[in-house]
Amino acid sequence: MDAGPAQAEPNVLVLCDDDLLHEIIALCLRDCVLQAAPLLSRRPEEAQQDRWPPEGYDLIVLALGASRVEPLVALTRAALLDCVGVTPLLVISHRAFEADPAAGIYHMPFPFDVRELGRQVHRLAGARL
Repeated sequence: MDAGPAQAEPNVLVLCDDDLLHEIIALCLRDCVLQAAPLLSRRPEEAQQDRWPPEGYDLIVLALGASRVEPLVALTRAALLDCVGVTPLLVISHRAFEADPAAGIYHMPFPFDVRELGRQVHRLAGARL
């Protein structure tokens, strides 16, 4: 029985403020192609020298579990501001904010349900802007 054409694994960029959180997300998304993420303390000019960010990802996950860093600051430090509005962005944070699905900006509260994270990633990775 043919199940139809196989869908490509989502190509996801994960940026975290904690190594353990990154490992947990990587385990949750083991069926995705995960990109290495820069450290939140990295400066944008350093990222640009390294030709960061890589191209071709379907979703950016910004997970701020313990950080007091605002998502905008984290994206700036990671030299990812140019991706906002182009690549869907899922922000996992204990700070609530108004998401903007029309601009491809989504929020998931921290702590999060690992099954829900997997569902959201697969749904959003297929919604390239």
